[in-house]
Formats: sequence, C-alpha cells, structure tokens
Amino acid sequence: MKQISLMLILLSLCIGCATQSKYREKRRPFDPAEYAFVKLHGTSNIHGQIFVPRRTGGQNPCSGCEITLNPATVYSEEFYLKTVKNNIPIEEADLRVLNYIRKTISDDSGRFVFKNIGEGKYYLYSPISYDFPKPGGGYQKINAYVYQSIYIREGQTLKVELSR
Repeated sequence: MKQISLMLILLSLCIGCATQSKYREKRRPFDPAEYAFVKLHGTSNIHGQIFVPRRTGGQNPCSGCEITLNPATVYSEEFYLKTVKNNIPIEEADLRVLNYIRKTISDDSGRFVFKNIGEGKYYLYSPISYDFPKPGGGYQKINAYVYQSIYIREGQTLKVELSR
C-alpha cells in the first residue's frame, strides 16, 4: 500500500512538471502601427559569423544555424528580452510579424549575410545547442540563443559576431 501511495505521489509530481513546462507567458497584442516606420528595403548590409561553444572550450563556427533579423519594436523587444535573453517562453507571435522579419542560414564557416536592409535598430539572434560540462562529470545539453542588438545606418555595411 505504501508503494502504491508513493507511486501516485511521484506520478502526480511528474504530471505537474510536464504541465508547468508547457506554460508560456501571455504576449502583448501585435500593433501594426509599431511597424509603420520599418523600411523593408534599404542600402545597408550585415556580414556576420556565428559560433557555438565546444566541449573542450573555445568556439566552433555554427554551420546551418538559422539567424533572425527582427526590427526593434515594443512587440519584438518583449520576445527578445524574455525568450532570447532570459529563456522565458511566451505565446507564439502574431503571423503578421513575419512580414518584417528576415532569416538566413549560416554556411559551413558560420558566415551569414543580410542584404538591402533599411536603417534602424534590430535584434539579431539564433537558437543554438551545445554541451556543457556537469560538475560531477559528463555533459548537459544546453539550448540557448546567441544574440546582439544592433543599429545600422543607411548605406552601412556592419560586421557582427554572434557567440556565447
């Protein structure tokens, strides 16, 4: 009987954890007026390289990483501050925001380019996974972001590095 009670307690704890991990904070409503200033096209370019930590220390270029360029608005800042920088999940984005976001994939050397960008402030980020040493030995898989807040002027070519 004690074993059954213990099993039920453990099972309820596991169910509670599973439910809790799916929780996402409510997201502010999308306001198209926030994006009225965004220039979808311009004469600026971003050339960058993305790196991920390696087990033995140092960094490796991240091949095939998806990098996002997101115009800085109150709406995008919420995702950037909560999810990208602090790993707090929030509700899915309004699909209208996809009209303003650009994405690209890094090459075998971790290099990436965004061309014909309009002047403004942007959030540049990419999700990465890497192994982190555990204190007692072994490794733990870490899911995180590499990120940078940037400002680009019209006609500028900006060089950036994304790394942890």
